Amino acid sequence: MRVIAQGLRWLVWTMNVLAGVALILMTALVVLATVMRYFVGAPLMFSDELVGLLFCGTSFLAIPISLLQRRHISVDIVVGNLPDRGRRLIDVLAVLIFITFAAAFIYNAFDFADFSRQIGSSSDIGSLLLWPWMMVLPATFLVAALIALIQLVDAVRILFGRPPLMEENRELHARGQELHA
Repeated sequence: MRVIAQGLRWLVWTMNVLAGVALILMTALVVLATVMRYFVGAPLMFSDELVGLLFCGTSFLAIPISLLQRRHISVDIVVGNLPDRGRRLIDVLAVLIFITFAAAFIYNAFDFADFSRQIGSSSDIGSLLLWPWMMVLPATFLVAALIALIQLVDAVRILFGRPPLMEENRELHARGQELHA
């Protein structure tokens, strides 16, 4: 399990680097398109479409790292006032809800991207193939679902007083230990 967690960490790091590269490309394309339009008089016709696709890719490539580091949005008003065991149960429930959502999203996003591939869907102006960009969505959610599965195992382990397998979940375990001290 630890080897899988280490592999996922590496994959998430790589995805985060790709998101950063996409951000740099987006910036370069916007600057280049502006220069071409206002100083050369010949705009890049496909730049807006490519920037939109890069933005979508960047957004989805960043999902796994936010899940891995638990930097996602959470509502702590009610959960923060629950006893330790209640928080642990809510943790398990939240991960189960995410895994269910991710499974439905992966299924539907893959189906939609595959249909787009079958019909050769492309962008209007630049004729950019859309299905490779669309495949980023289910791929990133597959990685996020794998992270969530490991977090589920850790949440159950923590619920029963055992240490987590992933380093990123040790903080949750430590908070529980502080409450018992």
